[in-house]
Amino acid sequence: MSAPSISERRYVRVIPGAAEEPTSTLVLTSHTSHYVDIRIFKSQNDEGPELPNDGGPMERLEWGFAGTSHTEQPVPEPAKVKPSRSVWQHWVDSKSDDPKPDEGDMWPQPNGDTLEKGSTRDPETGAVTEYEELWADVPVEKTGNDGGLVSIVLQLHDDARSSRGMVVRVGRWCQGLLKIGNEVTVERWRWVSRDSILLKQGPTKTGENETPVVVDGSTSTTSGTQNIQDDGDDAGDWKRVARLGVRFLPCAVTFDPELAKEGNVVEAGDSSWKVIENYQW
Repeated sequence: MSAPSISERRYVRVIPGAAEEPTSTLVLTSHTSHYVDIRIFKSQNDEGPELPNDGGPMERLEWGFAGTSHTEQPVPEPAKVKPSRSVWQHWVDSKSDDPKPDEGDMWPQPNGDTLEKGSTRDPETGAVTEYEELWADVPVEKTGNDGGLVSIVLQLHDDARSSRGMVVRVGRWCQGLLKIGNEVTVERWRWVSRDSILLKQGPTKTGENETPVVVDGSTSTTSGTQNIQDDGDDAGDWKRVARLGVRFLPCAVTFDPELAKEGNVVEAGDSSWKVIENYQW
């Protein structure tokens, strides 16, 4: 078990190239070390939204993968700074049906960031390259609708239909990845307080693409905006800030921790998702 975390990548460097960040990359990791890692190419058009939020084009998805991770701590040595070793198992991967785990050495930086160094095999080309990635921790915060901090995981596993999916919510962020055959859908959501600066992406219209969801017999609908009716300074909304693909993801189920009780089954269309974690602290 580990503390739930939110990590944003600041840059990637494929050695010997220069450091750059062409994507918006966010990793949500739960209490049971389930994670969703979504990397979306940023817009090259200053007039449009930075991230796609209407389903396409799929070329904007640089990579999406999800699974479990673990970290091996180094043996302490006097006067030496040694990295920890992190390993990410790719249970579902947008680039491969037979993904291999990747791993890297995690070097703590003086400002609190983490520099990851390692090598990776491209699932599409098979090429192995050395890389560096700089990661920053994003604070885990509660929404105005929660009594405390929340980490929730939903999983879809149906090998008969070649379907795998995972949704992870940590605090004010939620991401989902679904792969059916070669078809991939990803989403990213953020809870925004009313006094926050609105994201460039903005919400989709309420009622757009509504999908019926059944959670242990109770039916509701979800759409691109979920209004949380709170009084006081903690009022806010869940807003979808990125979407690629056409399939439904039950991210909105995680917005109500009482609805997303561990063990609950979420029926959406012909897919069954199971709540495998609901951790509150």
